[in-house]
Amino acid sequence: MQYLQNVAGCKLPLGNNLDDVFLRLDPSNEQRVQALVCDAVLRPLLGTDARWGFSLGDPIDLFWAGGSGAGPRRCFNSERRDFNDFCWDPWSAALYFVCGKAVLKLLGDEVELVAGSILEEGEADGEGPAARFYWPHTLVSDGAGSLLVVDGGNLRRIRRLQLPASWQWAGITAAATGGRVETLVTGLPERASCYAVLPNGFLALGEGSLILLDLGLQPLLPQMPVTAAAAAAVAAPPPPRSLPADLGALLDAQPDGTADLTVRVGERRFHCHRGILSARCDYFRQRLVGDGFADARAAELELPDTDADAFALLLRWLYTGTATIAVDQACGVAELADRLLLPELLGVALAVVAESVSAATVIDKLLWAAGCCETRGEGFGGLLAQLKAWYVQHHEQVAAEAGAGRKRLVSEAPELMIELMDAVAVWCTDAGAKRARRS
Repeated sequence: MQYLQNVAGCKLPLGNNLDDVFLRLDPSNEQRVQALVCDAVLRPLLGTDARWGFSLGDPIDLFWAGGSGAGPRRCFNSERRDFNDFCWDPWSAALYFVCGKAVLKLLGDEVELVAGSILEEGEADGEGPAARFYWPHTLVSDGAGSLLVVDGGNLRRIRRLQLPASWQWAGITAAATGGRVETLVTGLPERASCYAVLPNGFLALGEGSLILLDLGLQPLLPQMPVTAAAAAAVAAPPPPRSLPADLGALLDAQPDGTADLTVRVGERRFHCHRGILSARCDYFRQRLVGDGFADARAAELELPDTDADAFALLLRWLYTGTATIAVDQACGVAELADRLLLPELLGVALAVVAESVSAATVIDKLLWAAGCCETRGEGFGGLLAQLKAWYVQHHEQVAAEAGAGRKRLVSEAPELMIELMDAVAVWCTDAGAKRARRS
């Protein structure tokens, strides 16, 4: 067992070059950890529960998941594909790896496509087999149902692969199809690789130097041993109440006799507290404090031309500082937040609009954002720039799916259409030059 001077160890011969060594739960006993070695095939590394007697087991036969119950299973090994970049995900208790241009899942001895296509490359976001990777490598689990994938190609991006909820370990076991791929950031150095999600939600990656990106990720923290103090904390009473939670409960209790102001929006009336609205919103402070407005002392105020559901969400934001904005509400909430001088809520609503863009909706959102920039000001300028960039990068998909939407763009915003076409031409020229350099 003497391998290096003063260091115990051994050397095991391999039939091919070593690609990876990784751990997973032993499919035959989930209380044990199994070590696997990849050298064009997967082999168990035996003897890891002791300090000697290491050896390589026989290659593991892998099969495609989803075969017919009575018929023979389709063998994965026989196709002799290269697979690498293994990553253990504790959320789903499964291994994930890269094969060709796809990300696959290994559970037991069954392989399942998660996203992408083994043979076909591309850069499209989407669900399962509809997504495309250009050069996926270096998978990292966030421990909360997502994988981060460094993908090569023109944009050199980090992409989040959201795993289906039904894959959660010890949860629902119903079948699900693939995962959703979305791009988080582009423009990485050419040889950047992921290393870890840090406890503060930053992503650490390297390319000669260490790069730290604030992506607000869920960290995968080591499991700490349970101490007596930790066990006592589990049995302790609930933590002290928080101010946002108490104010949210106050709002939910209305009308309870404590409100001193009613805001009328259409046919609905919202019972509120004048002091909270004045402290949290500049619009209401200007309208309610002093004698600047005739209705400053009124017990009831009216907000004309306002969507009641959007105002209900805005009111919860004022009381609690948080709100869940649905995609179909995001535009209305953004307009109302801008009108009532709430830039933070405006930013949250615009982020929902940007994150939900697709080839079928990008033109509607472009026209809306451009109109808001003209009528409401620069608060919508950042979103408009994001939508323009998304259109340019996905112009082929937009042409295939947008239908008559592009005609609307020509007729309703011809200058915007010209700007987009010029940007597409530049993008295509740059992409062609990059492909020429690679070849």
